[in-house]
Amino acid sequence: MNKAAIDTHIGLIDKESVRLVTPLLQQNNEISEAYFLGDNSQIQTFQRIKKILSTRNVMCYFHEITSEPAPHELVHNLRDFCTELNKKKRNILFNASCGLRFRLLSAYEVFKEFDWPTFVLELETNEICWMSEVTTPPPLKRSGKISVSEWLTVFGAEVHNDTQLLPIKEEHQTLELAHKWATNANHLTQAFSVLNYLATSCRKSGSLDVELSEKQLGYAELREVLDQLTQHKLIKMNGPLLTFTDEHSRAFCNGQWLTDYVFYTLESLKEDISCINDIAYNVSFNRRIGDMVVKNKFDVASIVNNKLFIIECKTKSMKDAGDDTLYKLDSLREFIGGVQSKSMLITLKSLRSSDVTRSQDLGVTVIGPELLPHLKKVLQEWIHTNKYI
Repeated sequence: MNKAAIDTHIGLIDKESVRLVTPLLQQNNEISEAYFLGDNSQIQTFQRIKKILSTRNVMCYFHEITSEPAPHELVHNLRDFCTELNKKKRNILFNASCGLRFRLLSAYEVFKEFDWPTFVLELETNEICWMSEVTTPPPLKRSGKISVSEWLTVFGAEVHNDTQLLPIKEEHQTLELAHKWATNANHLTQAFSVLNYLATSCRKSGSLDVELSEKQLGYAELREVLDQLTQHKLIKMNGPLLTFTDEHSRAFCNGQWLTDYVFYTLESLKEDISCINDIAYNVSFNRRIGDMVVKNKFDVASIVNNKLFIIECKTKSMKDAGDDTLYKLDSLREFIGGVQSKSMLITLKSLRSSDVTRSQDLGVTVIGPELLPHLKKVLQEWIHTNKYI
């Protein structure tokens, strides 16, 4: 290849175009321009890809091809495209990781006529595999790292709340309390149900005050939790009246403590597991289904070896919502995650046997209260089992 020439990347757009993007991330300017081929309906996908790659100084161009399954017309179009591109004296690389089958086969045959090196991003290992003879060292050695926000953008989601920092005060103390609660999750499960109910009642009423009933005041486990919250200055007790210090404290008691605990536990694994590319907390986004805009949220999401890992945290009973939660995770994984994504449900309440069976059918990993004291090991094994390295 001509080292003085500009490196050019070519790829075919499809529904899961992440593997067209990741080889172009953090490549030290080895590739400075890219052509994305697709029909008229895929221009929006191209615009999303361009938005991401423009931050990496990659110039992006769209080349329209026919939407009809007409191989002869497609081949003719591709030959014209190749002839014009060849005049620019580029080092051209074809990423054959994406694309409808007949388009991909047609492109491969045409590009082979022009002796353009072809590679695929292997689905499971995320390694770049060359399908044709290339120079040593190869012109492209590794795939870059995509963030959770960029991943969602590629799949057509509009992120409107993406923060890596937890919106809580006295972070160390609250994390210490969350760890203590997780360690005693089985013992305190009834107390968490009542606490969640009290915090939800305040959210609905718009107040930080709620009065406990005599029955609630009689729960020894609840008293233990309330004493701990008082010690950490998250609540004040005046007889039966409970007052949350502020909205952050109320949200913490409303289940955010579990999300915090999961997030920080996953963060603690980054030093040991280098392929954890990104971790995001409480990510809200919109996705369009036909003419409807659907709002969704990830409690915790991570990119592991350029695959999306989704974690849903539940502190309230799953008795009536078990099916909905599991189907929601499965749906999000299908529409936002791609074929290699993984999902996990972490719940303080054990699931019904029917929900356990359904979770297994859907491929959703379920972690109950009995495993929370060992969450770091559980997450470590989950990642190692599914990262394909």
